[in-house]
Amino acid sequence: RGPITAYALFVRTCRDELRRKYPQLSVDYNVIAKKCSERWKSMSDSEKKRFNDIADSQRKRYKEELAVYQQEQLVKQQQQDPPTSSILMPTPTTQYFIEPTQQHTLVNIQKKPAKKRDRKQKDPHAPKKPLSAYFLFCADERPKVHSSQGGKSFISF
Repeated sequence: RGPITAYALFVRTCRDELRRKYPQLSVDYNVIAKKCSERWKSMSDSEKKRFNDIADSQRKRYKEELAVYQQEQLVKQQQQDPPTSSILMPTPTTQYFIEPTQQHTLVNIQKKPAKKRDRKQKDPHAPKKPLSAYFLFCADERPKVHSSQGGKSFISF
């Protein structure tokens, strides 16, 4: 999960305040979100600063944890797949510059070839979707048009 934004922190605190003030009240989340949005737009930058500072600190923490995690995954991958030299088909690698805290590390990450997705098989016994308004209209009008044409059949190519 990525770092939370300042606005999302604000909405979370507003929702928590409402729950503490009115524990028995159940309000639709859309109503709460709309009120929070209006309140956020009317807030000054100095009022938003508290939430922006918290979001910045969480973003920094997230980047540090992500760098550590990527390094651990790289070590695991290298332990599982011993390096083999393949002259016929080299695998492309990309170098990313990751800075966990103060030290700088250069990490090579192997790119995997993109897999082609298989289309999900349709269940023949699944219920059909309802007709659209246009098809319902056509079903009502078809007998009228057919009778006005004197019972001629229409074949389209």
